Amino acid sequence: MKSSFLPTILNEQDKTLMILINAGKYLVGKKKLSPRGTLVKNKAPFTNLAAFYIDRTEITVTQFRKYQPNYDEKPYTGGEDCPDCPAMGINWIQASKYCRWAGKRLPREEEWEAAARGVTNFSYPWGEVFLPHRSNLLGEEDGHL
Repeated sequence: MKSSFLPTILNEQDKTLMILINAGKYLVGKKKLSPRGTLVKNKAPFTNLAAFYIDRTEITVTQFRKYQPNYDEKPYTGGEDCPDCPAMGINWIQASKYCRWAGKRLPREEEWEAAARGVTNFSYPWGEVFLPHRSNLLGEEDGHL
C-alpha cells in the first residue's frame, strides 16, 4: 500500500506524518489454511474498525529526545550516534507516555494489523509472499520493534 494515496496529517507536537486508515472491515489474526496450504474460505476472523490515524514510520531518536532528553541510543547502535534511527529499547509504558505527550495513543492490536495489511487483507502490505527488501529489518530476519 502506498501512503501517497492515503490522507495524511502532520502531528504538530512531534512533527510525525500520520496516515488515515479508513473505517472498514479488516482481517485480524492468521488466515486459516487447509492441509494443502490453500486459504479456507469464510474462516478468517474479520472485524469492523472506525477510522484512525497512525504514524507512517517509527519515531526517531531525535523525536524521542524531544520528549525524553536523556534517551541514549548508543547501547542499540554499537556505540554510535544515530539521530535518524528509530528509537530503540522503548517499552510499552514509555511508548504510551510518549504518545500522550504527543497528543496521540498507541494503536490497538487490530488497528496495527489493519494498518499493516491494508484494504487488500494480504499477509503483507505488498501481497502474500514475504520479501525482505520491502521490510524494515535488521539483517535478513525480522527483528524486534
